[in-house]
Amino acid sequence: MESSNPTDVPQPPAPLWVPPRGKNRLAPTKQEYSDSMGIDVTAYSEIAALAKLTVQTSGQNLLDIDRWSFISAHDKSAYLDALQQQINALKRSDIDIVRARCKDQNILDHFAQEGWQRGRIARRRGRTEHKNGP
Repeated sequence: MESSNPTDVPQPPAPLWVPPRGKNRLAPTKQEYSDSMGIDVTAYSEIAALAKLTVQTSGQNLLDIDRWSFISAHDKSAYLDALQQQINALKRSDIDIVRARCKDQNILDHFAQEGWQRGRIARRRGRTEHKNGP
């Protein structure tokens, strides 16, 4: 009779991240998001800012598109690849944890959309400041 080795048994894939629900119909806070991802809130903020910078400097004009769902799959894929490369280039003491968490496609998608939203908001604020300026 053969002894079964635990490494011979195929392991089920790790479950994908599910975003937390906000309280009283409000969006979750950065702290709630970071806790649910298993990363520090400073890492969350750093990756979200990196995502914003990545979308602003990308070759595609993603910020001109009014809705996230209207962006083509090809453009999203290129943006996600660029974001993943930027995350891998980060220098942090807990970078191994951050990189491991960002391999989860749902987490990477969350940061991509968060960066896109922040980029759109920043651009909109810049336009209104120019209109109201001297």
